[in-house]
Amino acid sequence: MGSSGINAEYMGSSGINAEYMGSSGINAEYMGSSGINAEYMGSSGINAEYMGSGGVRPMGVSLLLAGYDHNGPQLYQVDPSGAYWQWKASAVGKKASTARTFLEKRYDENIELEDAIGIAILTLKEGFQGDMNENNIEIAVVRKSRTEEDFEFTTLSPPEVKDYLDQVS
Repeated sequence: MGSSGINAEYMGSSGINAEYMGSSGINAEYMGSSGINAEYMGSSGINAEYMGSGGVRPMGVSLLLAGYDHNGPQLYQVDPSGAYWQWKASAVGKKASTARTFLEKRYDENIELEDAIGIAILTLKEGFQGDMNENNIEIAVVRKSRTEEDFEFTTLSPPEVKDYLDQVS
């Protein structure tokens, strides 16, 4: 889950969303479900729940939720209002529209993972202030498991991120 809009006032909003979504997944597993897909998490997340209650302020963060299910890779953007959209590639944050335009020009349905990571790094570089290195960015991959009929979420290690940064510079 990626988030944007985090500052001192809203720092807790992203954590609250992550905790809520984690609890929802655990509850679904406990009830015997095979899991919760990204669309369900986007449509019924705590942002939507909060906005459905009177007198509660919006959470103040936009989220990108990535998942992989029987339909393949899924990406949803959830706004503080609780509204959500499905994307093939997207960005949230200060220069999101520029980043989305950059992604639209380079997106291909049959892109290989290595190329997708390179494009993601180039997209980040477009709006990144300062020196981008393996210690100030994280890259995560959501994909079908290589060994099972299951799905996996992997965060790349700093040395792996450095290798990708070296490839695109």
